[in-house]
Amino acid sequence: MEEQSLTESAAIIKIIKHFFDGNVETKTPDATKEKDQAISGLKADVVELKRRLAVLEQAVISGQQRSFANSRTSHGQRQRPQMTLPPQSSNDLARGVGSFGQ
Repeated sequence: MEEQSLTESAAIIKIIKHFFDGNVETKTPDATKEKDQAISGLKADVVELKRRLAVLEQAVISGQQRSFANSRTSHGQRQRPQMTLPPQSSNDLARGVGSFGQ
């Protein structure tokens, strides 16, 4: 009875250890090598994505600067000249005001 209890305890311990540590049989050099290769590939992908992101960020920044520069020059070109009224005498102004009441 005691021997069976020890065997069951050993089996339970083995199952728990397997659960937390993973399968000991899969930790072979080939599996480790495959994981290392996969990780290396992922790291290379991350480096490539970071490079592409930097290029996009630079394009956005330069586009904003270009847009700002263009808006300043085009705004200056689009600006209408200030309208000025011709000088009038007080009689002309009085005549104009008088015409509103008629």
